[in-house]
Amino acid sequence: MSDYNYDVIILGGGPGGYETALKCRKNDLSVCLIEKREVGGTCLNRGCIPTKALLHGSEKLHELKDLEVLGIKTGEASFDYGALARYKDSVVARLRGNVEMMLKKSGVIVKNGYGRLKDNHSIEVNDECITAENIILATGSKPLMPPIAGIENAISSDQFLALNSLDEENWAIIGGGVIGMEAAFILGQLGKKVTVIEMMPSILPGVDAGILKWLNRTIKKLGIKVLTSAKVQQIGTDRIRYLYKDKMEELPFDRCLAAVGRKNNIDDIGLEAAGVIRERNRIPVDDHLRTNVPNIYAIGDITGIKQLAHVATYQGDVALQNILGKDICADYSVIPACIFVDPVISTVGLSERELQEQGIEYGIASSNAGANGKALLSQKGEGTVLIYYRKADGVILGSQMICEGSSEMINEISVLMKKGGTIEDIAHTVHPHPTIGEIVKDASEKAC
Repeated sequence: MSDYNYDVIILGGGPGGYETALKCRKNDLSVCLIEKREVGGTCLNRGCIPTKALLHGSEKLHELKDLEVLGIKTGEASFDYGALARYKDSVVARLRGNVEMMLKKSGVIVKNGYGRLKDNHSIEVNDECITAENIILATGSKPLMPPIAGIENAISSDQFLALNSLDEENWAIIGGGVIGMEAAFILGQLGKKVTVIEMMPSILPGVDAGILKWLNRTIKKLGIKVLTSAKVQQIGTDRIRYLYKDKMEELPFDRCLAAVGRKNNIDDIGLEAAGVIRERNRIPVDDHLRTNVPNIYAIGDITGIKQLAHVATYQGDVALQNILGKDICADYSVIPACIFVDPVISTVGLSERELQEQGIEYGIASSNAGANGKALLSQKGEGTVLIYYRKADGVILGSQMICEGSSEMINEISVLMKKGGTIEDIAHTVHPHPTIGEIVKDASEKAC
């Protein structure tokens, strides 16, 4: 009989936390999930899901202008952002309800409150001390508000997603990463004037130039202005002062969104009391997801490895397998990621820049969406698919795509990479016609 209340306590109820809790129960482990806010964490409540719901609405409005060529006349379109916000909230509530139901049905004990480590086997929550043989830290992250003068005049991504009205016409977005660019597309597709200020030489770090070239077409069509290598110095109540090409410039705005990154939630969770080491804004872990304290694991954003919901879920599974006594190491070589701009950008494996830096001799299999029948008839003929493979044996090393359906097609590449597949494997696999997925096969055939 165990001396502990539970086999596992999980601190944090985001995708990594709640999915790992459900898997604990499937393996007959007793588990307590502690969450200070709503289950589902940032991804479900203040990130992936609400953002994509808003993008869905803004995309539909933007697509109306292309309907007349199909013989559909809609007249003058009107838009109610409040209704879209309610739709977003209803989707979030429904998904959160499903998660709550699954947790309850599976027998996961959920405690709503702020949890702090007391030692390496104990967590205090709601003035109650509970114990477990193993602890998994999954506390996630929150928007980072940078130390810029006047930052209080900007809103965070959490605040942006919580808006019920969108009356302001002129928007400034500080940060050209995934969060900033997805917000820019929501606003741009809704007809707002948007300027993105990015400190680095390019937006969307990690995305290859061949993909960004296609994205810039849509950016220009929407009238989104992007300023790179520009450093914000001060945010006023109605204008931003920024340094651009050694000159101080000003940008007027009605509303300013700060989207410069995220800060991990590792302060005030009792790391010191449990003896868990932290490195600045992260908790270092080994390949088994263990911290320096053997029975305490960390997963998700707080590990500082990749800020992706599906990575947190994967890490939770690896941690659980090791708790169960298996010897499983995390492998991040095949981690797909999607950026929901228009067209959607999807990536997996090594980028072209990384291939060059590593001195790998590689080939590129490519095909444009404009040559695909399904993409054209769907008025989605913009974009391209790039597949990187090793010249010596054709083994697929990575892929970057920007086109309709890329978020689904990237899964095909990911599975092949996991199995050591080659460019010939795709070329010799029958794909149904007419589908957008044929772009992948077409690209591969050109390389063979």
